[in-house]
Amino acid sequence: MVIALISMLISSIALVGVAASLLLQARQLRASQLQAARSAQFDFVKMQFDRPELAAAIFGDKFPLESALANWYMKYLELSYLLKIASRDSVLVQATLLSNGKYFPDWWETARGIYQSEATGKLEREFFAVIDQAFQEAKQRKVPGARSATGDSSTPTQSY
Repeated sequence: MVIALISMLISSIALVGVAASLLLQARQLRASQLQAARSAQFDFVKMQFDRPELAAAIFGDKFPLESALANWYMKYLELSYLLKIASRDSVLVQATLLSNGKYFPDWWETARGIYQSEATGKLEREFFAVIDQAFQEAKQRKVPGARSATGDSSTPTQSY
């Protein structure tokens, strides 16, 4: 009886170990897939900078290289967040800095729908929400007298 109990305990521990191993392998596979996709994207962005005439032929004459750079940087942030290298707070700080720039706010208005439709997993939806929050709050700050999500008035003050 004791031997059967010990055998069952050892088998249960081995089964838990196999299950944990499978979960870790699935995570590693997902991380490898994300990294491969981002590497391909980086190569594509690099080609756009190296050969802007090809980018213009594909996307039209008005395709700004800033758009490629903005998308590449946003995907870098997303990958870092999905792999849990970058925290929510870190992404929020970087998104806030970007949202106060000259190019990124307009780019986000154009790209927002694409990022929202691509956000199918939990972490992807969280990432989208963080980025969108930063850009929407920046947009509110630019409207005199507008209130942010926290209720603070964002009327600009003049300093002397």
